[in-house]
Amino acid sequence: MSNQRYVARKAQEDEVQLIRKLANQNRYFLGQLLPLWIHKSIQDNELDVVCDTGGSIVGFIQYHKRRDGWTTIYKVCVAEEHRRIGLATALIQGATKGPASLRCSSKNPAIKLYKKLGFKIQRGKNKLSKNGHKIYYLARAK
Repeated sequence: MSNQRYVARKAQEDEVQLIRKLANQNRYFLGQLLPLWIHKSIQDNELDVVCDTGGSIVGFIQYHKRRDGWTTIYKVCVAEEHRRIGLATALIQGATKGPASLRCSSKNPAIKLYKKLGFKIQRGKNKLSKNGHKIYYLARAK
């Protein structure tokens, strides 16, 4: 990560509640993040966090590296006061070295970021959420 004020690293078991708190603050776009899922991702080395100089977690990415070489991104989150400085970009680039996919609400402003990183909305794979929002399936074949 190029910004010296922040450090990206693998999440640790004792950080589950901190990660969950950040996720809950951004629940509108993230949906629910259960402790069980956080623990599983930590055990599988598929949950990265970004911390500020004080050691506080200000962002995370939860993903899965598939056997076919693709990475499925489940959640990307950066605290509001730390956005627009490249942290989400660094998290995504750190977790995905090749082809990747994700799903997100059509209302999510992060779609612009995903497109900038080479993700494209996949036609025919999109659906509606329970609250009537379009859910986009985005993929980057790289």
